Amino acid sequence: SFCGSFVGMAALALLPRVLAPMFPMFPGKLVLGLEKLLIGPFGAMAVLVFSVPEAPVSQPKNVVVGNGIGALAGVLVVKAAALLPPAGGDLVWLEAASAVCLTIAGQEVCAAGHPPGAATALLFVLAKPLQALGFLYVLVPSAFGATLLVLVGLLANNLSSARAYPQRWR
Repeated sequence: SFCGSFVGMAALALLPRVLAPMFPMFPGKLVLGLEKLLIGPFGAMAVLVFSVPEAPVSQPKNVVVGNGIGALAGVLVVKAAALLPPAGGDLVWLEAASAVCLTIAGQEVCAAGHPPGAATALLFVLAKPLQALGFLYVLVPSAFGATLLVLVGLLANNLSSARAYPQRWR
């Protein structure tokens, strides 16, 4: 789990540097800033995939779909809040609560519970620079990063005969 989590997190930390030239429409500072902003949700995800690979929340469907649902919930809530007339105060509390509860509801409907997905939703609400990504946030970095951790998990967790990952695909 030590080596797998190291490789997974290192790959995620390098992801923005690889993506920056591929997406020139986004400012370089924004893409490179993702390196620090994504440590929270992906760090928690790494603990699940590499330390408790047998847990239901660690399975590939839960990781990728659950995190994607969180990203989508965060984006939808921020977009919806932007349509509201100014309320004379900061509504971040409402956006944060809405993003997390929408994530939980979506994960329950899809049978893809994954706690870091709620952190992914919350991060989009709280980190204003990420909001410039809009719906792209659902694909990159959220779905792509989750998929990358699952792929590293498939490799690292199956190097030992004492582990088997995944336990199930659905």
